[in-house]
Amino acid sequence: MPRRVKRNCCTLDRKLLLAAVARVSKVVVSRHPKAILTCLRLRAAHGQLQLAGTDLDTAIVTTVNCEGSLPVCVVRCDELARRLKVAKSAECTLRLDGEGAGQRLVVNGGAVEHALPTFDPKEYPPVRAIPKGDYVLCSPEELKTGLGTALLATAREPSRYAIDGILFECDEAGARLVATDGRRLVTRELPEIEGPFRGSAILPRRLATVAQKLIEPKLDANIVVHIKPNPPTKDSNGQEQREPADLFVGGPRWMLWSCEPEGRFPRYRDVVPVSKSKFAIDRARLIELINEVSLATDDCHRGVTLDLSSDRVEVSAGSGEIGKARGSIPVEFLGGGDDHIVTAVHPAFLADALRSIDDEQIVLNVGQNKLDVTCNTVRGCPALIYGAGTKHTCWTVMPIHTALPPGRRTLGTNFQPGEGDEAPERAVAAA
Repeated sequence: MPRRVKRNCCTLDRKLLLAAVARVSKVVVSRHPKAILTCLRLRAAHGQLQLAGTDLDTAIVTTVNCEGSLPVCVVRCDELARRLKVAKSAECTLRLDGEGAGQRLVVNGGAVEHALPTFDPKEYPPVRAIPKGDYVLCSPEELKTGLGTALLATAREPSRYAIDGILFECDEAGARLVATDGRRLVTRELPEIEGPFRGSAILPRRLATVAQKLIEPKLDANIVVHIKPNPPTKDSNGQEQREPADLFVGGPRWMLWSCEPEGRFPRYRDVVPVSKSKFAIDRARLIELINEVSLATDDCHRGVTLDLSSDRVEVSAGSGEIGKARGSIPVEFLGGGDDHIVTAVHPAFLADALRSIDDEQIVLNVGQNKLDVTCNTVRGCPALIYGAGTKHTCWTVMPIHTALPPGRRTLGTNFQPGEGDEAPERAVAAA
């Protein structure tokens, strides 16, 4: 005989419910002056328990199969998770008892019943559950990896508007994620996409972070991204103003919503330097070398110096106060410009770029230094870093100014010393 279903009560798998609550908890805050924002909303009907949560900027909806029905109720997210974790039974029941201010959600996961106080559902902020706008289907593995890479380069200051998010761009050539914090820039291609959306939108860092955590490549067949542009509005002077788009990112059992941040993403293609001198380097060996040499850096001496030649790269760092470190590994010069360049970069930025590239060899593509006549020192050029086999991930890393004196070693073989310039041999020693 079929199980008799009670009114205001639903039964479901406890571990699946706990996993759903964990998904919602990635959006719901644990502390807030408004207690209701620490809560999630529950409702069971037609064989599905729907859980929803929001922090006002980002919202999530997820579902779990169940038996029975449950009216809309709102409870503390962390308290529900605590009760489900300590329960022992494979199944659990959720039941609403009482009315008004005395209403309780009774959670039974074994031998103990837990009665949780509820909040007024009418006070819970609206949660957008139905995606709108044109869509793109993305490979879950590619999108998860791409978001993880792009998040490395997003600005951490919310006051920086558009660059504290990730540009999602889709055209006839494919889709890509672009991020920058002003000191480095990364583009990550998403080769496997389907869907009618063509255009661009900025994904807030919070939305991208939660989505990256929720995507499960082994379980999710596809991840869908919906982008719904909103019609422009007019300001007090009658000028049209662009309105942020509504953004939806979802998997088979969950859907995230957020709104585009204000501002416009920089014209990143203008920042990417043209190809110059190219050096092929073993990625794993360079990571080890950077990690060890960077032990000789501190807040006053942040950079590591790369002395690139036709067959080796020497990495050095340090000062008289903190000590020095130096090491080298072989490289292969691939042409394109001078076969000897001295530059300096932030070691953490270089390490982030190297770890996000899958190829065994990377290409370090950098132009020759330029003379700063105002202070008679050289200034480095931005470096391009990408895999030797593919350019799916391409980094632009800005140099650190180290005040090196001009000379053939720091400005190339075409350098001609003039009056007031450092002698070439002194420049070599300083570099």
